[in-house]
Amino acid sequence: KTWVKAQVRTALSEEELQTAAWIGEDGENSWFHRGSRWEPERTKGKWIQYKLALGALNSGSTPRVREVKLIYE
Repeated sequence: KTWVKAQVRTALSEEELQTAAWIGEDGENSWFHRGSRWEPERTKGKWIQYKLALGALNSGSTPRVREVKLIYE
């Protein structure tokens, strides 16, 4: 009964990355969940950053992240 969700942002340069909007599956103010898809037209440049939010329904459990995988096809 734990969850992990993610947001990403991309930019043409490292400097632009700092002000790029965080997006999820449905755009800004949403999150990616396991199995979510990223549409290629949403990528702006070669710089990418991700952030994770981890949570649990009760304090007796904590999620563990062993791997983050971004697959480009």
